[in-house]
Amino acid sequence: MNATGFIRKIDRLGRISIPKELRDILEIKNGSLLEMIVDDNKIILTKKQ
Repeated sequence: MNATGFIRKIDRLGRISIPKELRDILEIKNGSLLEMIVDDNKIILTKKQ
């Protein structure tokens, strides 16, 4: 796994944005499904097919 660091602020509605560079690498587009898993003190996002 390649480590890539981005810092984002949570907006007032509790949202964060995924940087375009990461969306391009992972081919995440509007309507893509992402699974969210909580593991200890981490949130893991996984692109679903």
